[in-house]
Amino acid sequence: MKYLLLDPLLLSIPHEGSSGTHVKNWFESLNAWLGEVENSIHTWCCSANCLNNAIETNTLPSFNTLRSLTRQHNLDFNTTLISKRFTEFIRNSRRLTDLLQTKAVSYSDGKIEPIELTIHRDPDKTNLEHDLMSVACDAFIQKDLAHNLIYVATSAGKPHAELKISCLVLEALQDDATTVLSNQPVNHHLPLITSPEDILSESSLADFMGHGAAGLKAAINLELKKKHGIKTSPDFRFGVNFWHSIETNGLHKDIALFGKIARVAAVVLVGRAQDANLDLRHLRKTKTAGAPQQEREPDKAKAWRLTLTTNGIGWRMHFWAIPSSDGGASASFEFADVLKKNDAELITY
Repeated sequence: MKYLLLDPLLLSIPHEGSSGTHVKNWFESLNAWLGEVENSIHTWCCSANCLNNAIETNTLPSFNTLRSLTRQHNLDFNTTLISKRFTEFIRNSRRLTDLLQTKAVSYSDGKIEPIELTIHRDPDKTNLEHDLMSVACDAFIQKDLAHNLIYVATSAGKPHAELKISCLVLEALQDDATTVLSNQPVNHHLPLITSPEDILSESSLADFMGHGAAGLKAAINLELKKKHGIKTSPDFRFGVNFWHSIETNGLHKDIALFGKIARVAAVVLVGRAQDANLDLRHLRKTKTAGAPQQEREPDKAKAWRLTLTTNGIGWRMHFWAIPSSDGGASASFEFADVLKKNDAELITY
């Protein structure tokens, strides 16, 4: 498992007076990374000091602020979804200082390169620099987290593969105030990425097995990006029984079926299930020919059934297509159950 630290610039709204192009690029980066966070098997971190500063200065991307920015710059982004994902990130992400053994560092000659890809404003620059010096200390004393941490930067300038951290540590303390380093020069290079594709470029489906429902969501995301060119994850979720039905049938341990579920789910999400030889059909209220399709309240979602495999047991999958608030095309999907072809056609609500 990797630990990914989000650049504080991603988590604060652009400066007042920023150009429309800059604001648009920020929206695209934030949207892409929050979509990645939602379906990731990795641990995501943020700087607690930088986050607290954003709260104090009212620069967090709230729904109202996001909506105001899109209107001001005439941008077309789903601010409701971005706001929801951002709130979940703040709730679920780990604070970097909680994960490090080095809790307090005094140092001189601190240096971070390339500076243009980290922070451009105070006090965030000071806050982030202090956190990264603690990372360098943990790396020096061979703590695993520091060697598994990746820095997630905004896209700016030419690509860089590393974030270089160096300083002279005057004193570094752990929780119990024990000194772990003193008068010690430290240098550490953090892998640096600027696009979600950087995470997935070397990934395979096998990498996601063994990580439960989060692993399957990440595998679906991999299919969307690699096979369908979808950079931002569509809105989807697993119903209360979906992962349970996969696990109880042992499908989470079968790489062929695990992969098939991920591929088919991706096809559903891009709206191509009808053309993919999956025998897509309505899940009806009764077996009577012409019976109406099942619909649930209050979201008016429609129930669907498709074929995962035709030979042997014959696996099927049920899902809900949830319409947009104006009754138009499906705005999101909920995967409900995986079952055998001879099982009763009952969909989990």
